[in-house]
Amino acid sequence: LLSLGILVLAACDVWKQPTDVADEGLTAYEAGDYVAARQIWQARAQEGDLEAQYYLGVTYSRGEGVAADQQTAIQWYRRAAELGHAAAQYNLGVAYLKGNGVQRDPVQAADWLARSAGADYPEAEYSYGLLLATGQGVEADLVQALAWFERAAGHGNIAAMLSAGRMYMQGMGVDRDYARAEEWIAMAARSGEPEAVYLLARLKEQARGAGSDDLPTVKKAAEAGYPQAQYDLAVRYLQGDEVVQDSAKGMELLTRAAENGLPRAQYDLGVVYESGEMGERDRTVARRWLEAAAQADHARAQYMMGQFFAEPGSADHSYEKAAAWYLRAANQGLPEAAYAMG
Repeated sequence: LLSLGILVLAACDVWKQPTDVADEGLTAYEAGDYVAARQIWQARAQEGDLEAQYYLGVTYSRGEGVAADQQTAIQWYRRAAELGHAAAQYNLGVAYLKGNGVQRDPVQAADWLARSAGADYPEAEYSYGLLLATGQGVEADLVQALAWFERAAGHGNIAAMLSAGRMYMQGMGVDRDYARAEEWIAMAARSGEPEAVYLLARLKEQARGAGSDDLPTVKKAAEAGYPQAQYDLAVRYLQGDEVVQDSAKGMELLTRAAENGLPRAQYDLGVVYESGEMGERDRTVARRWLEAAAQADHARAQYMMGQFFAEPGSADHSYEKAAAWYLRAANQGLPEAAYAMG
């Protein structure tokens, strides 16, 4: 499946690069005088200045020079967005997608992101592609998703380059095309993006055929912080595959991958602590990692969470909670979870 870790949009409102028009508000903002910047933008916004309305929305969203107030931020974004300000349209779309200052509404999110994307705003082009890829607020359409990813990638969006490359690699919305995948992933890799560096090397190794040495690539990507590479390298150290077996190094890398949010690593780490196979058993730590993986929809982790709650005599024994976890795992097709439910 398409790696939809990419579905996480900007955690905060985008700060658009200023135009070449002199702006006293930006001068004050960049000097760290947020109060003065807000006051300048407030006056201009009231007069109908779209840029000022947009920047004023950002200051209220971030709480810079004024108490944070998401609803007021939305009001200013909306005023600028309705008159065609692309960055305001994007921020308004993200707010609707996240339910930040407004009731969550994926349909409204898609509408505003589409408007911004239509104005060639790269972040919106990419984000609208994500909605099309996942069917949030719009009917899922992988062909159109890829088109928007490529459009955003052409405008320099690195995440879109990586997403387009993955779709060509996996044949999603298009015939599988490793050459085209390599083109987009290579563009992303030039920025030093760890996943792109890793995937590019893997594509080249695949083209060279079996027996090529990918260990340097895995190590480089792991050091750069790419969780999948950290996990792959951890497995090698734990098993002694192409490296000298080193359980301590393997556990260190497995922990780093888990801390970086990789559900498979979180599950494996939980199993290790639950079994005690690498040292003393620690059920508290095991449960913490298994729950993290379960919340990320790892089916076997969900099943094990069900087992924790179903265990007779445990401090938090609960058939109701056990059944809820078993159901989530069973809905993903895990037979033992369905059996546990009776």
